[in-house]
Amino acid sequence: MPADAPKIIAWGRFQNVKDRVDLSKYNTREIKCNTADIVREVKKELRKHPNYKIVFYTTIDHAGVSLFPLLEEIPSKNVAHIHFFEEGHGALAIHKKAYHLAHDYEFDNYPDNPILPTYAYYTHLKYPTTYHLGFVPYMKQRPEFLKLMTLLRKADVRNVDFYDISNTLSKRHKNAIASLVGLDVDKYRTLFTQSQKPVAVLVGSWVRGDKENEDLHKQLVAVLRDKSYLWIYKPHPSNASSDITDKLVKEFPDLEVIPAAVPLESFLFEDILPDAVGGVTSSIFLSLSQADILFYIEKQDGDDYLPYLLEQGLITPDKVIRLP
Repeated sequence: MPADAPKIIAWGRFQNVKDRVDLSKYNTREIKCNTADIVREVKKELRKHPNYKIVFYTTIDHAGVSLFPLLEEIPSKNVAHIHFFEEGHGALAIHKKAYHLAHDYEFDNYPDNPILPTYAYYTHLKYPTTYHLGFVPYMKQRPEFLKLMTLLRKADVRNVDFYDISNTLSKRHKNAIASLVGLDVDKYRTLFTQSQKPVAVLVGSWVRGDKENEDLHKQLVAVLRDKSYLWIYKPHPSNASSDITDKLVKEFPDLEVIPAAVPLESFLFEDILPDAVGGVTSSIFLSLSQADILFYIEKQDGDDYLPYLLEQGLITPDKVIRLP
């Protein structure tokens, strides 16, 4: 997209970008991430510039909040292109959400009574659309994805690979990404390169019950007591993870904590990955090699990542820790 094109961002997880980045450099302004504000602000722009052609970037699972209500309010002639992304790398391929796989897709027709979120995958039948999905070659080989892949057979589907993306980014673009997500590159590059011990990131999570919370807390404490590594803690981005983070910081006052909203994949873009990673189920394990993974803590309430990681040889059974 041209640098001088006007832009509006409404990010939920990475909100308050204006506090980290001078958005005026990108001809960008930030609005609240809710349906009413998005619809109002875009319609206001179109009243001033009725010939604008708009390019949309949004997540598939949240399209019912961020995009589709807006498309009902604006002329289709103003829609230049729609880019869909997953809510988490490999969300479709790994989680295999039942509503995507069981849906009886109409391969050549835009449905009269669309159902969300499967509705999102019909968008290319009505608007110029690109789907950015992880592990596309894998899905094309799996029978459970046959219906969906048949629907997308004529669509523009791009396979997302973070290493491929990183190799295409200039230093300027990498710095811009770091600023947008709030990653202090110099701080962590120094920490990783000057440590007297191997640096390991401990990936946390959020839990749904007191028992699992207690079990996970005990396991994370046991890991942090291993002095073989300089441990850095990465909380889950959900607000529900703050309870575990607060307890760990209280017990380990010197523990370095990566801001919860900063994705570990952004470290990959900056070529500053730690020596090792271990922790609870997370999409970051999909982008690591077997040699990078110290251990993997299986979630008690079902773990979608583990079968894929074992199948692909990214982890071995002896590295899996099952909570009691």
